[in-house]
Amino acid sequence: MSLQVIPSVDLRGGRVVRLKQGDYGRQINYDVDPIEVARAYAAGGGGWFHIVDLDGAKEGKPMQTPLIERMIAESGMKVQVGGGFDRRMIFSGCWRRGPAESSWGRGRWRIGSGLSGS
Repeated sequence: MSLQVIPSVDLRGGRVVRLKQGDYGRQINYDVDPIEVARAYAAGGGGWFHIVDLDGAKEGKPMQTPLIERMIAESGMKVQVGGGFDRRMIFSGCWRRGPAESSWGRGRWRIGSGLSGS
């Protein structure tokens, strides 16, 4: 069995950020383009990356779907995504841009050549 490292990007307001200890009041902003970050991960040879829609997590519904779809489309990578997504959105075709995996609570759903849940 091999170890696979999956880099992560947190998005808030269309920007790449980090929350200190999950506190929205203690946000660190990074002066980078989220699309370029996704492309850089792909250029580095990664197979997957993880995106968290922090606005979606706070609001309980996806808030940055167009940006996330562009990140998937322009990187060509497989993506795990979390933050405000649920089964209904996955089954309704929320992700049309390529292979993706949605995570919420303890559930995960994979979209690509087929749909599977765990």
